[in-house]
Amino acid sequence: MERFFDTARARAHLCSVSVIALCGLTAPAQAQNVLPTDAQASCAVDPTAFGTWFDSGTAAGGGAVKPANGFDFPPSATNTKCDFYKWGAQMFLWLTSPDPAGGVTIDGDSFYDVMPDGSGKRQFVPNDAGPTVMQTRSVKPIDSEGTGQAGGGDVLISANNSLVYYGVHANDIYAWFRTGVVDGTFTGDMAKDFPTTQAAAQQVVDYATAKGATISDLDASTMELKTSWVDASTVADKTQFVTASATVPKYTMTSDTQWTLDGTQPMELALVGIHIVAPVLGHPELVWISYEHVNNAPMADYVYTTTAGTQSLQAYSAKGDWIFEVDDTYTPPEIVPNASQQSNGDIAAATGMTIGPVQNALKNPWGVAPGPNNDAGNNTDLVSLNVSLMSQLDALGDVRGNYYQIGGIWTVDGQLPLGGSDGNIRGGLRLANSTMETFHQYPDHNGFTSENCFTCHSVSSETDPGVGVSHIFGSLNPLTQ
Repeated sequence: MERFFDTARARAHLCSVSVIALCGLTAPAQAQNVLPTDAQASCAVDPTAFGTWFDSGTAAGGGAVKPANGFDFPPSATNTKCDFYKWGAQMFLWLTSPDPAGGVTIDGDSFYDVMPDGSGKRQFVPNDAGPTVMQTRSVKPIDSEGTGQAGGGDVLISANNSLVYYGVHANDIYAWFRTGVVDGTFTGDMAKDFPTTQAAAQQVVDYATAKGATISDLDASTMELKTSWVDASTVADKTQFVTASATVPKYTMTSDTQWTLDGTQPMELALVGIHIVAPVLGHPELVWISYEHVNNAPMADYVYTTTAGTQSLQAYSAKGDWIFEVDDTYTPPEIVPNASQQSNGDIAAATGMTIGPVQNALKNPWGVAPGPNNDAGNNTDLVSLNVSLMSQLDALGDVRGNYYQIGGIWTVDGQLPLGGSDGNIRGGLRLANSTMETFHQYPDHNGFTSENCFTCHSVSSETDPGVGVSHIFGSLNPLTQ
């Protein structure tokens, strides 16, 4: 799958050739989550600090951002939620930065798509050589997770009748770490957990270098991603999105209750969600950060702390046209799927329903319970972080300002989580992305309660290998050497 930022050629003279694909931001045409601007600046990123994130040392529209240095992360005795959220924000901007080949980081030589190999295992599929400016690369498949959601085969369809497609990706350090574990180079403690120190990650880099590989982003450590996409032709203005050329499943709409898998088809896609997962110093359980497009779905009520020190309620509103909301009078009860992907790839409607869009909303804004009694401190951190970054990106004409961080999750001292209700979990205890865990937003769904990422990404004992929190690690074939 290939990602690039598609922009108006009329704006090209404002950007250098190397960053043209990141410029051209205009006001989103659809409804969007508008964040309050009177929140305390508890986690704001000021312009000086923001500039240090960029390779050049100065913030610029479409500019390349460095990966956050997770090995220099504050220890548990002193770190705050904001430290994790800022780490995630810089990582998102790095992943969507231009790479030397003309695409973006996730599209470059340092990342692989993770795909099934046809035998029940998975494989690393390298990205192709770079494109010329304003052109896509060769079309690659995006079917590693089919069209079904995490935790089941429920199908999500947008208000404009696009299926949501999912991709899984890993960086080169992750791929070489897995390869070194498989061939026995890494054993004992080194093979047990994802590298959380620079020394451990350097071992992976040295191993890869000895095999003839070049690793350029040591600070990123081992990283895996999940992305969600819709048909770009169905959004109001595709220039407001990260877009992709991909091969996706093709369906024959046999009836309103049955769609039959009928091969594949090329499609331009628009990015609507991304999970960013990687270790930082002292956290082998991995830090899980989630991003969405501002036009996806409305947020339920939440409270935040104002600059005056008082708490204010940001009320839910579904007014306007959203990507995943079809009725502006809708209020968010349980979000019910109407179709699921079958084992043969077909899509079938639930009993008594027809296949189509569903009512959708972020039921747990910022990863906490909705309403006037939720975590104002957590919400304020995320509101202030997003407002500070989105406003600066908007002023720079950078399309990355159309995406915002909805929260993250980790454990207090890096303990391996024993489930979603583990008392050591910190951050958004009910974190769920409206495009990836749509139907597993709290409460129960089909008799299964999914509190957060660690409900599924957990281990049975804290003495288990930490690599077990990743669902793809153990099933991945090593790189071909």
